[in-house]
Amino acid sequence: MRSMSEGVLFWIGFSVYLAIVLLIGVLTHIYRRSRTLADYLVGGKIIGPLTTAFTTTASIASGYQFVGLVGTAFLFGFASFWFLVGDLIGVTIQYAVAPRFRKFTGRLNSITIVDYLADRVEDTGHVVRALAAIIVFVFMSTYVCAQFTAGGKAFVGLGASYDLGVFVTWLIVTVYTLLGGYLAVAYTDTLQGIWMLIGMYTVIPLAIASMGGWHAFISRLAEQSADLLSATNGMSLEAFLLFMGTIFGIGVGYPGSPHSMGRMIGVRSPKAAAQAGIIAVISWILIDTGSIFLGLTARAMMPTIADPETSYMVMVRELVPPIAAGLMLAAVYAAIMSTADSQLLAAVGALVRDIFQRILNPNADEKKLVALSRILVVAISVAGLVIALRFSGAVFWFILFAWSGVACVFAPIVVLSLYWKRLTKWGVVAAMIGGSTTAVIWHFTPVLKEAVYEGFPAAVVSFLLAVVVSLLTKPPEKVIKILEGVW
Repeated sequence: MRSMSEGVLFWIGFSVYLAIVLLIGVLTHIYRRSRTLADYLVGGKIIGPLTTAFTTTASIASGYQFVGLVGTAFLFGFASFWFLVGDLIGVTIQYAVAPRFRKFTGRLNSITIVDYLADRVEDTGHVVRALAAIIVFVFMSTYVCAQFTAGGKAFVGLGASYDLGVFVTWLIVTVYTLLGGYLAVAYTDTLQGIWMLIGMYTVIPLAIASMGGWHAFISRLAEQSADLLSATNGMSLEAFLLFMGTIFGIGVGYPGSPHSMGRMIGVRSPKAAAQAGIIAVISWILIDTGSIFLGLTARAMMPTIADPETSYMVMVRELVPPIAAGLMLAAVYAAIMSTADSQLLAAVGALVRDIFQRILNPNADEKKLVALSRILVVAISVAGLVIALRFSGAVFWFILFAWSGVACVFAPIVVLSLYWKRLTKWGVVAAMIGGSTTAVIWHFTPVLKEAVYEGFPAAVVSFLLAVVVSLLTKPPEKVIKILEGVW
């Protein structure tokens, strides 16, 4: 049991980090004030490769890294490294298409993924725009709830209440996103991505050393179950193939993620996007490896912990001096906040840019659009706060459901739009309806959900419908001419 003075030191360390994050938002608001909607949503398209790489990685990492994936590694052991393989496949595909995506969005003057898709298929009737915006808004809002839930769980691991954790996460994210928009998000994400790595790679060696070294660590795992050391966790061939379907179902969604592909719009050039890819791959290897080893060391140290998703928080308090523990546990909030802020902006962009400006009021004043965006940041985050206070389920699977409904559905469409001129408006509409419906039905049908992660069938259905329906309908003509020279 820590003394009261140690508790005070812990919260001082934790608060220092949160204060720095808030300060970045305030300074961005003062010195780099958003004057247009493009400034607020994509930072005026001036972000360099290093910041782009870290903000993209951090925006996807989320509570998945310190809460969800840690808990999964606790249960599945070394087989969890297959999640790293899936993530690497996803991020490689994402950055392989990123330079081309940046060229296309630059030529079409797009500032959201919905904006791009609608213009790419000549959506004059706004069918694609409205439908895509609704899908992005619904699933990104769900994703925000998952991040607030992760924040609540993090506080439980700190010895505080779940409700307090949800509220603190909501408050910090809302304030700096409200003030600074995308630039504040990008700058804080860079700090938070670096801090995530520092937190992980401080705790892992301390945990292994506390058990007597590497061999003692491995021995503890082996004593519990040899399956923890296996690449398949003792699964049958059929079960392992289904498990891999889940892994690759996650990876396939990267090119369709609205909040991370928004970074490819905000990067300053196609060349910078390619450079960011190299940094991003390295950062993903480090972050996923860190998360998995946190789960493995937790399993070895505390195999009977009530909730494996709180493992990192408990280990830090056991292993690190109070004020340093506060700073290390801020890494959890770094992961959570760096995703929640991005999803808030994606949800806001869907409503303000894709619905209000492009459909309802094309001549809207830029200052009013920025003001409306800020109002919606508060409104959406409050809705997420209320839902998160009422729900405290498994963060990992909550996040995966949101991922399947938007990223896995959009990914085939985005890739086809970049490399296949024949893609049509109705092909995109069919893909979005079919893919998102498949994700929802699959998720809520127990026999299907137990078979394979819903993201995989959602992506397959989206791809097939996009191709088949496009072949049966008239392709766009004007936009193909506009994009001459960038194909």
